[in-house]
Amino acid sequence: MTSSSDILHGKVLIAYDQLANVILLNRMLRTAGSTGAINTGHNHG
Repeated sequence: MTSSSDILHGKVLIAYDQLANVILLNRMLRTAGSTGAINTGHNHG
């Protein structure tokens, strides 16, 4: 069974075209206790 610790320490890749949304989701994951978020944002401006 997957534990909360496994989920919080799992790796998450955030890829989105709006940098503000990438930052927001990254902050939300960190607030929830996640330590494995990697983000990439490409703004088409």
